[in-house]
This record gives sequence, C-alpha cells and structure tokens, in this order.
Amino acid sequence: MGAAVAVDGKSLRGAIRADSRRVHLLSALRDDGIVLAQREVDAKSNEITAYRPQLEPLDLTGAVW
Repeated sequence: MGAAVAVDGKSLRGAIRADSRRVHLLSALRDDGIVLAQREVDAKSNEITAYRPQLEPLDLTGAVW
C-alpha cells in the first residue's frame, strides 16, 4: 500500500437509532481521501474497540497508520 491511513469517527447529524442515540461511524481513509473501510460503532461500544476489527481485513503492508 505505501500510503498513510487515518482512522476517524464521526456522529451523524440527524441520524438517530431506534433507542434515540445518534449514529456514530468509524472510517479508515487513505492519505488521498479514499475511504478504505467504514462501519457503524455499536451503541454499547466505542471507537477504541471498533478500531482493530475494522482494519483487520485490509492489507496495510507498508502503510503508516
């Protein structure tokens, strides 16, 4: 890959779950802005626990993350 990969989480404005909590997404992005992976963070979890499972299927050989 040879690129930098950033992981960032965002709460979606106006997107509400059935339990009245906001939808929160975690995205992995390449340094050129391409989204490599994105997933919703479970309501009973956080970004830290969702971070590794999101990156596991990606080939990050040579990437800085």
